[in-house]
Amino acid sequence: MEMMFLGKLKKFVRNKAQPEGSIVEGWMSEELLTFCSRYLDNEIETRFNRGGRVHDDPIQSSSCLFPNVGKPIGGSTYFTLTPKEWLQAHRHVLVNCEEVDKFIEEFRTITKKKLRSRTRLSSEIEKEVHRGIVDWFMRYIMNDNSNAHSDDTCALARGPLQQARRYTAYNVNGYKFRTLQREHGMKSQNSGVFCCFGTKSYASSSDNRPMEGLVSYYGKLVDIFELNYHGRFMVTLFKCHWANTTNFRHVRKDALGFTSINFSNLIHTRVKEDDEPYIQASEAQLVYYVEDKKDEGWVTPVHLKPRDLFDMGEDAIETTYESETNQQQLALHWSEDYVEAQLSRPDVHVEFD
Repeated sequence: MEMMFLGKLKKFVRNKAQPEGSIVEGWMSEELLTFCSRYLDNEIETRFNRGGRVHDDPIQSSSCLFPNVGKPIGGSTYFTLTPKEWLQAHRHVLVNCEEVDKFIEEFRTITKKKLRSRTRLSSEIEKEVHRGIVDWFMRYIMNDNSNAHSDDTCALARGPLQQARRYTAYNVNGYKFRTLQREHGMKSQNSGVFCCFGTKSYASSSDNRPMEGLVSYYGKLVDIFELNYHGRFMVTLFKCHWANTTNFRHVRKDALGFTSINFSNLIHTRVKEDDEPYIQASEAQLVYYVEDKKDEGWVTPVHLKPRDLFDMGEDAIETTYESETNQQQLALHWSEDYVEAQLSRPDVHVEFD
């Protein structure tokens, strides 16, 4: 730290014949500019209100279900979603919305009763719920005349418009993402995507007690588009090529703890309606892939930390709360026994010539 501080002071030297004076003048100038910039209007950019390198402040949204997250970069184009794309994208939005969880549970109960005579396998029930939740949720909300649902919930039940807006770059969560096509020919890599989802695992097709846990997914970003839910709110989705991390033949970990991924066998390739190739932009984290020179086809994902964001840890938060509590206790103690202290001594008389 001392060397860094000395290097900062050396930058102030303009007159090598008088280095000390140059350092003093430079230091005073910086202090004055820093002091004045604190009183400038927010519309004027200073070192204190300057945006981060990855500017991802979203436009404010009035929706409580899906507030805007992130910020698109560059221009955009409009295209029409195919029926399969519309279903897969809308279904991912539904099943990842907390407001819809209670409706999904109700539909699961109805499905269990309906399939009781045919099967009681949890895997089969989950498949039926996955396939039918979009249509059932739309009919349930639209046929309910009690007016108990918000406008956002009704717009969510109707589904997005067929017209979607496409981007090639997007800033979110402190990262800058680019599609594979956008970064073609570039030396930098911003198309690697990592996310974790809670997934139910079945030992066999007859397993009625599935294990639920977090599963890590690694992918490559191929498309970014924005769904428009009838003007009520927008949802930005990432479409990716996902590596098969659920099969041990395509993911491995070496003795040093490094994970290697093979993209030769992809999952959720959008061929079947049950596939899930999309994630919300807010769920994505950035990774870049390092090719294995010895074993062709294998890459090692390297996780990145977003700029301008720091993990302070739980200890720092607890220390802050503890110090605030102590200050409050001291304030109470001082307020009870407070006595005004005199800064001059009345018993001493000083005469000036």
